[in-house]
Amino acid sequence: MFLVHDKITDRHKRIRSFLRKDDYSIAVILAAVDFEWTVRRAIRALGKLPTAKLKEDILNSNERGLKGYKKIWRHHVCEDVEKSLVKVIGKSEWDQITAAFEHRNLLIHGFEGSPHPEVATNSTESLLKASAKMNEFSEELNCPIYGKSIRRKKLRYNLI
Repeated sequence: MFLVHDKITDRHKRIRSFLRKDDYSIAVILAAVDFEWTVRRAIRALGKLPTAKLKEDILNSNERGLKGYKKIWRHHVCEDVEKSLVKVIGKSEWDQITAAFEHRNLLIHGFEGSPHPEVATNSTESLLKASAKMNEFSEELNCPIYGKSIRRKKLRYNLI
């Protein structure tokens, strides 16, 4: 559905189009997918290790979900950028992301079928806003996550 070479604006526009079509569940799920993809790409772009090793560490992490991303970020990125994942996104926004993921989990696991439009819209927008913040943060550090493959074969020593 999405490609590395897609622009973030196009991707988010496409996700929001499901809100306009009253496909609220799809919008929430796609926004969550976009957020997770963005966080994983940011970890690969900003981390020190070769990207193959980072990818392996992400896949083999014992922690899953938001806790897992925070742990992987702290282990592979935080030391260099001196900002936790929560600080990059913002504490109040992180709380919204947490609520959006709870909503996503209800949808994915079949506990909720048709979400309330306002709740779905809030969840979708919170996730897309967080993805945009991650993208901006990565670009500020000259480590773009959109538009190209991220490959690093050697250990990076200095990011900042």
